[in-house]
Amino acid sequence: MENMKLSIIVCAYNEQDSIKKCIEELLDQVINHHNIEIIIIDNESKDQTYDIASDCIKSSLFKNIRLFSIEHCPLTSSRNFGLSVAKGDYVAYVDADGYVMKGWLSIILSKIEKGFDLLSGSVAISQKSNFFSRGIFYSHFLPSLESAKPKMIIGANMVFKRSKLISINGFHNTISGRGDETLLLHILTKKYKSFKVLNDMSLKVVNSYANKIEIWLKQQIDEGEAGYYQYIENSIFKRVGKFFIKLSSPILVLFLLFDFFISIHIYLYYFVFSIFLIRHLSRAKYYINSFKIGFYNLSLNYILFIPIILTGSVFLDLGYCLSHFNRKVKDYSYAIPGEKIKSYPKIN
Repeated sequence: MENMKLSIIVCAYNEQDSIKKCIEELLDQVINHHNIEIIIIDNESKDQTYDIASDCIKSSLFKNIRLFSIEHCPLTSSRNFGLSVAKGDYVAYVDADGYVMKGWLSIILSKIEKGFDLLSGSVAISQKSNFFSRGIFYSHFLPSLESAKPKMIIGANMVFKRSKLISINGFHNTISGRGDETLLLHILTKKYKSFKVLNDMSLKVVNSYANKIEIWLKQQIDEGEAGYYQYIENSIFKRVGKFFIKLSSPILVLFLLFDFFISIHIYLYYFVFSIFLIRHLSRAKYYINSFKIGFYNLSLNYILFIPIILTGSVFLDLGYCLSHFNRKVKDYSYAIPGEKIKSYPKIN
């Protein structure tokens, strides 16, 4: 019997509007591969996600596909449940609110032949998405991805060597609920001196993005908080330095607001603004990429998103600074897999 080469794990929660498209796009690419399996994890959805997924399985000619419903839990625990039932030498993770693009599987298989420990791809957006989602994708998300050094791991599009992932008990809990992929890479590279990471921007999945500014700004605060805990192991001097540099963004905004009521000394403005410039010059590559990618894809509409991404930078720094005053217990323990409720086809 041929060994299972790849397990594709799809994590879903209340995705009745997108789960069918997600499964069908995967099935189109795996249909002729007997050494690949698809595992769908329904995180106790409150809508018809499980029923729609089971209907897709019933009507498919592909037999290596399983569906599980688990008690509601964090995404990390859902991912670890998938890892616990996977049989492949490699495990790929995608999210049910998107779908893989053409050639996705063939790229992964070609990389498997050469060998890797982690393969990270890129993301795209459906042109059916609303104006804000497309704008924030091209002015912020894609520029962030292109600017990151080292390249960011995309949670909705990543492939691991299963033995390496199992050796650290899979995904770990994070305090903010975000950044678990970055934490995982940190743990793996500390454990293995030789850990082969590949990034291929042609490996793409379509994903969903914030469709309202208030949702996106909340995400920015969460990202800032995750950034604080990501670097909590740094020396006290580095952490204090980062804090004061990033504090300049919200402080400058407060100065501008309070200047209507009280007079703030001009030299204090100069001091805070100087630190503010240093902070945002460090993000120069991101802003340049935002300009290039934004104008190329949005034309003059990009101008509407300039104040939005600047506001987002302030909220990012605000989240980082607030974490210093709202410290949570650092708990990077591995995420216990969710408890199974039912499965299709029925598995004992």
